Amino acid sequence: MAADPDAIIKIGGNIWVASCKGNELTVINDSTKQIVNEYGSNLNYQLDCPDALAFADGYVWIANQANSSLVQLNASTGAWKQTQTGSYILSPDAIAVSGANIWVANNPSNSGGIGSSFLSEFNATNGSNLYITKNTISQSLSSPTCIAVTGPNIWVSDSGDLVYEYNATTGKYLRSLSGVRPQGSYCVSYYGGHIWVSSVGNSEVLEYNATTGGYVRELPIANPKQILSNGRDLVVVGSIGISNIGTVQEYSFSKGRLRTILKVNIGYYSRVGMAILNDGGNLWIVNPWRNTVTRYSLSH
Repeated sequence: MAADPDAIIKIGGNIWVASCKGNELTVINDSTKQIVNEYGSNLNYQLDCPDALAFADGYVWIANQANSSLVQLNASTGAWKQTQTGSYILSPDAIAVSGANIWVANNPSNSGGIGSSFLSEFNATNGSNLYITKNTISQSLSSPTCIAVTGPNIWVSDSGDLVYEYNATTGKYLRSLSGVRPQGSYCVSYYGGHIWVSSVGNSEVLEYNATTGGYVRELPIANPKQILSNGRDLVVVGSIGISNIGTVQEYSFSKGRLRTILKVNIGYYSRVGMAILNDGGNLWIVNPWRNTVTRYSLSH
């Protein structure tokens, strides 16, 4: 597997892993745990620091941070379909599928670029650009890092301490979270009418009501970064102390209990931390130091 894997998704019986530093996509069979395909930065695939993945309508979409592009591959055959570039893609940092469309968080500051951050929306089948957000007084993205889909709307975390909600169809800005404000909101996740935000600055995961946008509670977790939730658990990746001991913690919604699944000396974080994937019964964890992907059972 390529160095410093950054993003992970599951498609059918395969796990797809993207590596920005290694400039590669790795496909792993879920059952055999064997690598079945690797796609590099050759002319056919045009990968250039792939750091985010999404799946829609039979295709894998790859966000290339370095050359500001989106690559579309057939998920079954791996065949290249197209590469999208233009002013509506600028150092993409996160992508998410909402219905028939794909949302992209563009963050030029990641690659030392100049310009304002923005969101763009694309048709998930043909890649045509549908919408680009414009910064306003009430909504001004500085460094978007993560996107959560909540049915008709999307929520975007911004390391400038805000989380914004947009209409997933029209792209219209709706509001930001109210009450307790995150400090360095790194990622956002949705479950059962609630929004969860990893707040790096105050070492907490904050919960909000997705209907009202109001603050509900917090969970103290050291330096939380990646975060995801499903119908049973909230899983958070954090780190402890200057030695960067990586932690993966699981919060049970039904039992109201927080437990540590994993502690590992990762040496350093990749730019996006340790990516995680919850496939419903198992947790997949990407370790950027050891260049591995590990599967853990989420049984209580």
